Amino acid sequence: MKNGTNALGALGLLLLMSACDTLTGPDTLGSFTWSEIEGGGSVEAFADFAAFGRDVLVLGEFNTPTACFRLTPHLTESSTRLTLRIEARTTQTPNCADRVGAFRYEATLNGLDNGTYALVIVHDIQGSLSEFEHTLNIGT
Repeated sequence: MKNGTNALGALGLLLLMSACDTLTGPDTLGSFTWSEIEGGGSVEAFADFAAFGRDVLVLGEFNTPTACFRLTPHLTESSTRLTLRIEARTTQTPNCADRVGAFRYEATLNGLDNGTYALVIVHDIQGSLSEFEHTLNIGT
């Protein structure tokens, strides 16, 4: 009887762990890369995407007051709204304050369910926000 109780307990734990995984799901934000655009100068800010099956590639560019910045992505998901915030924060890097910065980034969103989403891409440059909103259709 003890083995049967242990088996039921293990099965219950497995089901509980599966339910937690179903509720939280896998990480949607996949890779994120960024770089300063060589040659400096000014770029026209944009954010766009391309969908490939259940995955999405997000591309964008923007300017910063100097080249002393690093970029960090943050993704929030709410029902059918995906908000990808690209934060640009200053760094203490030497020899970069004497030129305007221009940055390019790529991000992937992985394993989206079929449906229509509002994809909002926010450029957050030290609290100054620019938003780009797109309609994203996955499998429809």
